[in-house]
Order: sequence, then structure tokens, then C-alpha cells
Amino acid sequence: METIKRILEEFNACTNLAVRAFDRFENCLMICAGPTNRLCCYPLWRKTVCKACELLHSGIDQEHITLQCEMAACPMMGTSKAELSFTACYIDPAMPELGTFVFGPYMQNGGDPVFPLKPARVVPHLISLLRMISQKHLKQDMEFLAKQGNSYQISRCIGFIKNQLWGNVTLQEASDYLDLNPSYLCRLFKKEMGCSFSQYINRLRVERSQVLLCDQTYSMLEITLAVGFSSQSYFNRVFKSICGKTPQEYRESVCTIYDNSQTTLII
Repeated sequence: METIKRILEEFNACTNLAVRAFDRFENCLMICAGPTNRLCCYPLWRKTVCKACELLHSGIDQEHITLQCEMAACPMMGTSKAELSFTACYIDPAMPELGTFVFGPYMQNGGDPVFPLKPARVVPHLISLLRMISQKHLKQDMEFLAKQGNSYQISRCIGFIKNQLWGNVTLQEASDYLDLNPSYLCRLFKKEMGCSFSQYINRLRVERSQVLLCDQTYSMLEITLAVGFSSQSYFNRVFKSICGKTPQEYRESVCTIYDNSQTTLII
């Protein structure tokens, strides 16, 4: 998650475009937005963003997808009609399972002087920039893991957990995937990661829930199910044990997001 955070922040700093990261199941992992791109949080456009992710992972033979949505009146932009575009591209084209980046909005010919937006003709350059930043940080992340000495089995196990996090991930399923004895995997995981298999999963789920809690359009039940918890009461207990406050208290403490400075929606 820290690697994704750095990638989004650098891209946003270079372009002033809002950018999101999604896993392959269209669950939002992280958002980075600035003063002129708060538009990306509107519910109607969120549906467009999720649709772009869905199409990209549907088997279509493309490395990026662009979708448009139309809005009638836009007082923030001083226009009566606005057609906005979002582009989705793989975090790593060689590993689509890592998830998707989505950036925007931008317009066909750019915005007006009051509310400037990027023109569509620069999108290929924006994708190249995002890929360059991603490759740099992903390479650094892999080198760091290698220095940490995580075994091949545990690296694969972490990848499996992250790809299945939305569902009921079990030690047995991970063991079957790795072709390892569950007891052996349990000992190896705790030795290398410093926590149990279930503790690691809960930490990842809480991290993802923190992102969703920053979006007031999601209900607590939607967030509970989206991050892989089957019970809202259990989600509340786990969240409080890790963060020291309930999900509702956390939401209230970060409800001042999207102010006039760059904001990364992750704690």
C-alpha cells in the first residue's frame, strides 16, 4: 500500500489530476486528489470509473480504457454541460492481477480558464508518465523485499492474499495454492512476517477500509462487505483493535478531506 501511495502522490504532483488505484475486483485501494480535481468523487462519475476498470479486466485486448460521462449543469466549472473522461490502465501490464490505475477527469479540448482540465490529446503522455513512476517504485519495492529476505513461498502467499482479500481467504486455500502443509505455512508466515496469517489479512482489510471510509457515499455495511468482512460487528472490533477507534469515529475524524491542499486518502 505504501508503494501505491508514493506512485499516486508523484503522479498527482506532476499532473494535478486525481488518480485512484483499484484491485482487480474494482475495490478502491487508494485515492490521491488535489484542489482542482475534487470532481472525481461524485457518485455518478465513480460509476464510470468502476465501469472502466470492469472493461479493462474483462479480457478485452487493450492496455487502457477511456470512458466518458456527461453531466448537465456544472456550477463549479461555470458550464451548462460537461463531457468528462476517465482513463483506466493496468498498474503493471505484465501483471494485470495487481490492479488498475484510473485518472481524470479531463475533457476533449481541455477546460476553460476558470476551471482548467487536461485535454484528451495528452492522455498517451500521461499514461507513459504513470507507467514510468510505477515501474520505478515497483522495482524499488521488489528490491526491498529481496533485501528483507522473504522467501519465494511467502512472497507468493502475500500476492495470493491481496488478490483474494475481498472474499473468505483461509490458510487452507493459501496452502493448497502454494502446495504446502498448512501448519508449515503458518509457522513460516509468522517467522517471516512477524504476525499470524489472520492478523496480516485483518490489517490489510482495515487499511482498505480506511480508504472507503473517506468516501461518505459508502455505508458501513457496504464497506464491511467490500473489504472482505462478513460481519459488521466483527469489522468494528477488528478496526478498533488496530486503529484505537471505531470505523465511525475514524470517518468523522477524516471528514474534512478534499480541502484546498493536496490530499491523500490514507492514514
